[in-house]
Amino acid sequence: MKDILSYLNEEQFKAVNSTEGATLVLAGAGSGKTRVVTYKAAHLILNKKAPPKSIILVTFTNKAANEMRSRLGELIGPIAKTLHIGTFHKLFLDLILKPSSDRPVTQKYGYNQTTRVISEHEARSFIESFWSNLGEEQQRFVARNSISLNEVLACLSRARANGFGSNDYAPPMELTNRERMIDRIMVALWKNLDEEKRKLNAIDADDILYIACHVLKEDAELRDALQYHLKHFIIDEFQDCNYLQFEAIRLLASNSVSITVVGDAKQSIYQFRGSEPSVFQAFLEAYESPSVCVLDTNYRSLNKLVQLSNKLADSMPHRLQQDIAMRAHRSGDGTVQFASPINVVTESNEVAANIQTLLDTGTPPDEIAVLYRENSQRLHIEQALIARRIPYLVNEGVPLLRRRGPRMLLSLCLAPSSSESPLEEKYLEYVLNNSRINLQWRHKKSGKYKDEAIFKYLQFISDADGSLGEKATDIIRDVRLIKKLNHCPPSQAEEQLWEILLRHTYFSREGMESLPAKVVIQQLLDGLKKGVSLEQSAEELLKINSEKTESDKIHLMTIHASKGAEFDTVFLINATQSEHKEREENREEERRVFYVALTRAKSRLHISCPQYNERGLPLQPSPYIAELRRV
Repeated sequence: MKDILSYLNEEQFKAVNSTEGATLVLAGAGSGKTRVVTYKAAHLILNKKAPPKSIILVTFTNKAANEMRSRLGELIGPIAKTLHIGTFHKLFLDLILKPSSDRPVTQKYGYNQTTRVISEHEARSFIESFWSNLGEEQQRFVARNSISLNEVLACLSRARANGFGSNDYAPPMELTNRERMIDRIMVALWKNLDEEKRKLNAIDADDILYIACHVLKEDAELRDALQYHLKHFIIDEFQDCNYLQFEAIRLLASNSVSITVVGDAKQSIYQFRGSEPSVFQAFLEAYESPSVCVLDTNYRSLNKLVQLSNKLADSMPHRLQQDIAMRAHRSGDGTVQFASPINVVTESNEVAANIQTLLDTGTPPDEIAVLYRENSQRLHIEQALIARRIPYLVNEGVPLLRRRGPRMLLSLCLAPSSSESPLEEKYLEYVLNNSRINLQWRHKKSGKYKDEAIFKYLQFISDADGSLGEKATDIIRDVRLIKKLNHCPPSQAEEQLWEILLRHTYFSREGMESLPAKVVIQQLLDGLKKGVSLEQSAEELLKINSEKTESDKIHLMTIHASKGAEFDTVFLINATQSEHKEREENREEERRVFYVALTRAKSRLHISCPQYNERGLPLQPSPYIAELRRV
C-alpha cells in the first residue's frame, strides 16, 4: 500500500508527521483540514503503531464525527471503529461520567447510575416555561427594552461555557443597566432549570462538561487511569472550543504523548456559546514549544473569491502572526456580483430568477446555496422558490410547505370526496390525525369499519353525537367544498379557503403564524387564474419538498449551519448591518460570520443587500461590502 503521507502537500505533511508534543494547525478555508485530521490518526496507527484506543479524536457535531470515522475506515479498515471519535459531550459522557457514576466526586456534582441526559429541546422547554412566569417587574423591563429569550439564553450559554455553575456564577464587571437586568433574569432562569433537573435526576449537555471538568480536577485516581490509556489527542474545529472544553482537554491530555488542535480563528463564530479566537493564543501559552503548521492553500475557491476573503481577514484583530493570507490552488478568477434591490421581496425574486437560470444551464441543484444570518430571513426566499416550483432543502427548521397550516390546506385540497378514491386517502388521514380525531384508536373501537376506506369511516364518525361528529362533518363538507372552488372567481375562492383553513387550525388570519398559509393560498389562487385546479396546484406544491432526493434540491441555510460545507454558487442574502453592534467583540464576530459565508463559494458568489425591509423601513448595508467592492 502506498504510504498515506505521499498524498499530502508540504504543510499537510508537516502537520500529520508532528506526532510528539503539542501541535497547532492553522487550517484556512478549503485547505484540507479534514484530510489532515483523518490522515494524522491513520499515520499514528499505521506508521507509529499507536494502539487505536489510545487515540481520541474530538469534533463538534455527530455528523462530522461519523464522517471522520467513515474516512478513517477507508484508510485503515474496520479498526477505525475502535478509536474514540465523537463530540466533547459524547466522549466525556462515555469516558468520564458513566465509568465514574458510582464515585463520590461524580455523584457530588449530580451524576449517578440512574441520571438521564435531557435533550437541548427539553431543557429549552423548561426555560420557556420559567420565562413565561417571570415576575411583574422583570416582565415590564423585558417588554420595555425588547429583550428576547434568545438573548438571555446566549448569556446563559456563555456563562456556562466559561465554567460557571448557577451557584458560583460571577457577573462581568462592566455591564450596562440593560445587561445587568438580563444577567439577573438569566441567573433566575438558570437556578430554576437546575432545580427542575435535580427533581428529575437529570443533567443537560452543558452539565456533562461542567461535571467532567470537576471530576478530572478532583478525582486524581480516575484522571491517572484515563491518562494511562489516552495518549494522542486530535481536536478538530478548535476555533469553536470554549473555555470549559479547552480546560477539560488540557486536564485530560496533561500526560499525553501528543496533542494536535486544528482550526481557523477567522471562522470563530460561536461567541454566543462561549468560543473566542483567543483560544489559539491560550493553547500556545499552555504548552511548551508547540509546533505551528499553517495550511495556506485553498483548494476550494477560485482566485477572486480567495482574494475577497483575504481582504476581509486583513482587518481581523487577534490573528496570530503565523496566520498568513490564503492562496488559491485552482486557476481562474471566479465571479463575484453585488446587488442592492429595492426591498427583501424583490431581492428574493431576483435570487430565485438567477437560480432558475443556473439550473436551466446545467448547474446541479445541490451545488447552489442561499445563505442568511437568521432563519427568520428565510420566508421570502422560500416564497420565491415555491412560486417557481424550485425544489429546495432547509437545513434547519421546517420548510414552509411542511408547516401545519400549509400542510393542512394542501391535504384538504387533495383528500378524496368519496370512498372511491383510495390513492388519495393518505391526505385525508393527515387531516384526521391533525384534527384531534385519533384514527387508530377509533378503528379499534369500531372493528367492523377497520377494513373500510377512511372516507367511509369518516362518514360513520359524522353520525356520532357531540364535537366528534361535528368535526367529521366539517371535514367532509370542506373536502367537497374545495372541489367546487375550481369553478369560483378567485376572490370568492380566497375567502372560502381561509374559512376552511381557520376551521381546522388555531390560527388567526392576521397572526404571524398564518404567514406560510398566506403564501400557499396565493399560490393556489394564482393557479386558478391560469386555469389550474386546486388539486393540481396542491400536488405541485407538495412535490417541492417531498419527491426529490437531496441531490435534486438547492440548499437554504444559516451561515452558521453552512460551516464546513461548500457549493459552486452561493447567494448571500440580506447582507445588512447587524442590529447588535454595541460592543467591539460583536462587530469582530460579524466580520468573521461574513468571512465564513464568503468562503463557502467555489466559483460564484452573489451578495445582495436590500434597501428596505418588508415593513418599508430602511436597511443599512453591511460595512464589509464597501471593503469587498475595492478588491
